[in-house]
Amino acid sequence: MITRILLIGFEFAPQSKQDELLNLIRIRSYGQIGWGKTGFRTPQKKHSTEDFSRAFFEPALPTAYDYHIVVVSKEAVLFAKDSLSSKKDDLVSLMHAPFPSTLVVPIIGGAQNYSDWVPSIDRLKERNGDSLKLREKHWAQAFMKKHQKNFSWRAHADFSITSYDDQLAQRFIATNINDNPVAFESPLGNGRTIFLPFYNFATDKEEILFIRDLLDHIESRYKISKERGVPSWASKPDYRLPSEDDMDKQAKAIEQEKTTLNQIKSILWLDGIELVHSVAHTLTKLGIRNAVKETEGRHDIEIMEQPEFHGILEVKGLSGYANYQDIRQLQDWYVEAMKEDETVKGIFVLNDFKEIEPQLRRAQMQEKNKDTNSPFTKDALRIAINNNFCLLTTYQLFQIFKLNAHGNFNKSTFLNKLKDTKGPFD
Repeated sequence: MITRILLIGFEFAPQSKQDELLNLIRIRSYGQIGWGKTGFRTPQKKHSTEDFSRAFFEPALPTAYDYHIVVVSKEAVLFAKDSLSSKKDDLVSLMHAPFPSTLVVPIIGGAQNYSDWVPSIDRLKERNGDSLKLREKHWAQAFMKKHQKNFSWRAHADFSITSYDDQLAQRFIATNINDNPVAFESPLGNGRTIFLPFYNFATDKEEILFIRDLLDHIESRYKISKERGVPSWASKPDYRLPSEDDMDKQAKAIEQEKTTLNQIKSILWLDGIELVHSVAHTLTKLGIRNAVKETEGRHDIEIMEQPEFHGILEVKGLSGYANYQDIRQLQDWYVEAMKEDETVKGIFVLNDFKEIEPQLRRAQMQEKNKDTNSPFTKDALRIAINNNFCLLTTYQLFQIFKLNAHGNFNKSTFLNKLKDTKGPFD
């Protein structure tokens, strides 16, 4: 079977192989494009005498679901988003084709560059960097490593891969040093969108070799079966059955629910800002109004259930016990919060012995200190009790969420218990 490939927005294409049909669509403009961007090739002018700066494709974009692989250039994303948006239905149909279809898109910035035309996309946060950690078990690892010097990133997914179990994390290709994905696959139907980091090459020849290498890896991974002679038009909206749409919606809902549950479970192994966000997410799922304040240079989380309850949370993930220095960070924020609300409650949330399975942590504690079953040192306990702080572990919060899942959780009862607890939560 011939593999049909569409390259959108490139000036040059690699030589097609014997079992490929390769179509190239270039970008043109009626006049000089008025906004130059570093790292982007400016579209060539069709007529030098005209002043219009609108970019267009030449020839016009064909039907996308007539292809197995569609690769979009960074210039096409930047200069011709309107034309791509007009093909969104085509690209959705491509994802639902009866063969393993692939859309390849470079990440040039935030989700606003893609939301109008890419069928499936994760949340993107605009940031810049050039350090990439490649996922060794991903099928594209060899390709990424070969071209790593040409990659940088201008946005990353607005979550950490540490919030995912090994199976769900298989779609991530590369991350930054904070484990935020900067290259990943986003599956939908039988297809997937591959989001690559921003790339730059000194010469057209280098870019052609890059495209050839990319296509070879995709074709090797997602082979088009010769036995499956399903025509490309079968994925058009007119030929989709109602049950297919229902199944796709159910699959997407299940994927979103798995993501939510994995973020809740991640409170058992994370630390740092990722742990803060996962704890906040868990509280939200319990119906508790809260906001992350860590980025404002304040306490990590604030619970805002006034007049019933107002609390500030310091959240820590540690490899062992919490000591007095950790609790004093909460104490500092508590003193400031008391100036605005004398009824505010201080709460310390701890993911103790985070590298160890939660059910085995107590044994580890007793091995280190036979006199205590608490993940808090004596000095930490003293400061907490003297300041009326509540000490809560993430494993306890996880158990509380499980109660909620079984319908055995009452928000008011929980908030009152937080309010009345002086020292370890029980």
